[in-house]
Amino acid sequence: MRRSAGFLLGMAVIVATPVGALAEPLSVAQQNAVVQKHCAVCHTDRTRNGGLSLQGFDAATVTPSLAAMMLSKLTSGLPLASIARSASDEAARTQLTKRVYGGAIMAAGIAPPELGVTLGLAAALAERAAASGSWHLSYSDGTAAKARQATVSIVREVPRQADVVESYRLLLSCDHASRLGHIQVAWSPVATTGSLVTVVDGSVHGRHAVEGQEAMGNGSGVGKGLASLSIPSLVLPSQSLVVRDLFPGEQADFSFADLPVAARAALSPCVASR
Repeated sequence: MRRSAGFLLGMAVIVATPVGALAEPLSVAQQNAVVQKHCAVCHTDRTRNGGLSLQGFDAATVTPSLAAMMLSKLTSGLPLASIARSASDEAARTQLTKRVYGGAIMAAGIAPPELGVTLGLAAALAERAAASGSWHLSYSDGTAAKARQATVSIVREVPRQADVVESYRLLLSCDHASRLGHIQVAWSPVATTGSLVTVVDGSVHGRHAVEGQEAMGNGSGVGKGLASLSIPSLVLPSQSLVVRDLFPGEQADFSFADLPVAARAALSPCVASR
């Protein structure tokens, strides 16, 4: 079987690097440099693949949910718990090493970074992603008093097979100046087409078409489907939001019963509550 130069380079680095050596998390400056070179080429302001741009990525302020989605792409859907174990378990470290060379770091159309750099990025993102299963409220200017936009996000991992999960990110934003809100569901690592169903507080809200393809910012072509969708006319649930049927037998459950009061208040100018 013929292998690409990128694949062979990746395998050579794996063989040459001691798997037992634990990579130290990259510094903020190092993370920013790697993301700009290897990730922002596809996740641009123009293409917004996966519903996001990484052109303005700043590791110092990256939200837990964004870190989790980046890790999902970087490791081809390795669960966060498995990534966390790699810090102390050699088998988990070996698995992580293999998975990063099947992940999105290879999609930039250039030689991937050294293995230690990639694992250092994964280690740094894992520290931020540890809290991605809880609601996170952030403001565009850092404080509620000065903010133009408030954003609330959370991630749910849905098991697909042994050591593979599809991560679903729910992101709600409110522009306080225009009073316009935005609700988005994103998924990783597999892009797809078809449809998904939203269920709000136990009642079906609607079926939403997922159609089209992502355009690669590096000029390498188009992706296999989409990895995000804006949900129209969705009120803020009081108890739960379920996203289902995007992939056979899968559903992601988001509890709104534990949405912090401050987060609900920050969204209220833009999104009606039930």
